Amino acid sequence: MTVINTLLVTRSQVYKEALMRMLERDRLIRAIIPSDFVLPLPPAGVDGRKPFVVLYDLAVKKMSFTDYATELERRHLQARILLYGDEANDEELLFYMSRGAHGFLLSDQLGNLLVTAIKHVAAGSLWMPHKIVAGFVEKVVSEFSHVSKLFRVPCAVSPREQEVWAMINQGRGNKEIGDKLRITERTVKFHVSQLLSKLQVTNRRELMLIFRRSNIDVNQLNALDSAITGPALVDRIYGRSSS
Repeated sequence: MTVINTLLVTRSQVYKEALMRMLERDRLIRAIIPSDFVLPLPPAGVDGRKPFVVLYDLAVKKMSFTDYATELERRHLQARILLYGDEANDEELLFYMSRGAHGFLLSDQLGNLLVTAIKHVAAGSLWMPHKIVAGFVEKVVSEFSHVSKLFRVPCAVSPREQEVWAMINQGRGNKEIGDKLRITERTVKFHVSQLLSKLQVTNRRELMLIFRRSNIDVNQLNALDSAITGPALVDRIYGRSSS
């Protein structure tokens, strides 16, 4: 099997020695020391044009991770970067990943997970702590749950509510809608409240977003007048033929 060259970019000599002791236990990982202290690059004899792993300590002060990743890319080096640090929040990790990082380990996990993480990253995968991944998933699910409300097919919406909804989409206020439909402003507010509840949204803007997902021609909507009945509007929203 191919030996994984792993370049150690560390905050101190103590960390470097500790990491080398961890890695020397695995015959498939070869720890290498940078050729230069200021710009940590593979030393002579290591072909940087072939894939290798960089174990990069976020506590390193001599060069920012962004500058380092940019320099590796500029030199066309085939590095896969595994970061480690004492802590990192979601926003920071997303930023690092967008700048070329392939994984992250907490410093207190190095003893147990370092070898596994290096092999994982070297194989072309990403590596993140379970707790952080769980946090990402929770955020995505929460966001998706919110966004999905904007794409629900309207159901159990009455013809009158459809008329009110169409006029909300036109930017009309409650009083104007009431005058147009010849109902009281209080009744309009009731229909708006019903729409918000049935479609599980919180404001008129979200109602407008859902309405526009219904594939209704906005130009036709602008030409609607009080002669358009509720059932006709329902048919148009669902794409049903009037014949």
